[in-house]
Amino acid sequence: MRSMSILFGYFDKFFEYLLKTIMTTKFRNNAEYLGTFVLFYIGLGGGLIAFSLFFGINPTLIMSVVAAPIWVGLVFLCNRITKIAITLKDIPEPEVKKTKARRK
Repeated sequence: MRSMSILFGYFDKFFEYLLKTIMTTKFRNNAEYLGTFVLFYIGLGGGLIAFSLFFGINPTLIMSVVAAPIWVGLVFLCNRITKIAITLKDIPEPEVKKTKARRK
């Protein structure tokens, strides 16, 4: 029984070392980029399907081979929007100075 607890202790330390090694800045930047891209893609893709339903277009037609260029274009659009969003994330927001209200 003691050998099992030692084995799990080593496994726990190995797993902790592995996570610390993987979680570098490059990994976090790639994960942030990929997550942002997926959110934009799901949002714009869902918007496209909702738009087609609103105008009475069959959504199975939109998701099929007929509309494949639209989906490829959506991927490129989402990639460009993601690059812009990641770039703008690093720019600090300007501070807004509060002024005193004028009395009448």
